[in-house]
Amino acid sequence: MDRKRGRHEAAFNFNGGAKKSRPEMDSFPTGLGSKSKPCTKFFSTSGCPFGEGCHFLHYVPGGFKAVSQLINVGSNPVIPQVGRNPVPPSFPDGSSPPVVKTRLCNKFNTAEGCKFGDKCHFAHGEWELGRPTAPSYEDPRVMGQMPSSRVGGRVEPPHPAHGAAASFGASATAKISINASLAGAVIGKNGVNSKQICRVTGAKLSIRDHDTDPNLRNIELEGSFDQIKQASAMVHEVILNVSSASGPPMKSFTSQNSAPASNFKTKLCENFAKGSCTFGERCHFAHGNDELRKSGM
Repeated sequence: MDRKRGRHEAAFNFNGGAKKSRPEMDSFPTGLGSKSKPCTKFFSTSGCPFGEGCHFLHYVPGGFKAVSQLINVGSNPVIPQVGRNPVPPSFPDGSSPPVVKTRLCNKFNTAEGCKFGDKCHFAHGEWELGRPTAPSYEDPRVMGQMPSSRVGGRVEPPHPAHGAAASFGASATAKISINASLAGAVIGKNGVNSKQICRVTGAKLSIRDHDTDPNLRNIELEGSFDQIKQASAMVHEVILNVSSASGPPMKSFTSQNSAPASNFKTKLCENFAKGSCTFGERCHFAHGNDELRKSGM
């Protein structure tokens, strides 16, 4: 009888046993027997599909913290760290856009411009590389009032619009309708003009199709009121120089004066005083009091 009991205990110890008491489970034996190791599936976000039929421990004193410490001590990181929000696939072969803009838009620097505007998944200039992509949905409450504060280089989240109070002291949008043939001049070669305007003023510039007239383009400026005012002046300066250099004045702005040549060098160039004028001797504004002329001359 004792010999059978000895064989039974030997088999019990060799196989690890079908059941163990709670103190035995606390010791975490390293053998290959049943219920001898913590179940890594049970302590992960995916859960264990075997339930009570699992051959590994579903009860560990101390919970997940004790299991992770035990696994780290054994230098066997078995538990996968599964994130709750996995990164979506890349845009060309996946169904969702990239998280950040990594490539330049090949339509932005053309005369017709990019029709997607702020919703484009590609960068509209080097300064947008690495920036998060805009959401694909359109909220009618914030259309035209997409805050893009550049204070401290931070991108602020969109604020809910509440009538006129939404644009007070925060961000605003302005539209300038120009002839479609002048859109390329505003952008400039390789986007030099639009980049300069955005870099100097801090406003965001985009060119979109006109709502009703296919021969016009809308220049949309986003930023604070001071940024929009300065960016609008620079856009006017670009088109004024292009219109004067091409001979007879063209119908560029919907409310533009018809004789820009009479105002040649009659005003001081604000950008020259700041050291940001890109036109040099071709600028139609005075670079100093010695170049200033009287109006009508």
